[in-house]
Amino acid sequence: LQASTQTFALRADRVNFLANSGFARVILERAISLEEIREIRKHTDVELEAFVHGAICVGFSGQCYFSQTMMGRSGNRGQCAQPCRWTYNLLDENYNRLIEDKHLLSVRDLDMSEYVEQMIDAGITSFKVEGRLKDENYVKNTVAYYRKRIDSVIARRGDCQRSSFGNSVVGFEPAPEKTFARGFTDWFISGKMGKVAEFNTPKATGSRVGKVRKVVGKSFELDGSKKFICSKYNISSLGIESLKTPPSFISITPSLSTIGLA
Repeated sequence: LQASTQTFALRADRVNFLANSGFARVILERAISLEEIREIRKHTDVELEAFVHGAICVGFSGQCYFSQTMMGRSGNRGQCAQPCRWTYNLLDENYNRLIEDKHLLSVRDLDMSEYVEQMIDAGITSFKVEGRLKDENYVKNTVAYYRKRIDSVIARRGDCQRSSFGNSVVGFEPAPEKTFARGFTDWFISGKMGKVAEFNTPKATGSRVGKVRKVVGKSFELDGSKKFICSKYNISSLGIESLKTPPSFISITPSLSTIGLA
């Protein structure tokens, strides 16, 4: 038996309760720090699994009833309607609108790749990649990326080993930003921090292509003389990062999935 992150395993007493109930592995809450992981490991021998990549819930796992309250769809039953990804207005005490139609509760995606070794040292047994509703390319890319990271740690240490056999070989250089990503954050791993939200969109932001230098009719040119003709490349959306004067200087971050050969 493995205890889901929905059990809100954030403290040693909760983890021990699950272990004593017969669970062989406990998947920890995503909003957890390295210090909290170390503290849990001191008080239990059960296998600990932690999220390293993917979508983050703005609320604590298993403790959020937002979707259930609004839509009658419980996140604890795998039916979350994700109202935290919707647009909202921010009002002051006099009901003046300070921010309008922004994704105020939408959090960036988790990226703990720089903390893999520290998490191993803290007592993590297994790493978890969030992948609900993600496509095959996301899975291949993200899993290959973390497999490479973990194997590099194991290769230079003699105190840990893989729990599986065989080798996975991919014909590309994995890069998480090339598939679905809302921008990245390391969340609570080093303690509570700011700049974890993405107010402009709950969708993938894609990789930076460049800065628009020239716009003529239905075409535009980027740095390095790259030219895109809208009718040819079927550009359905562009995320505008900043708009300067004159308008021909537009910093964009388009999703690569929205630019494809027609």
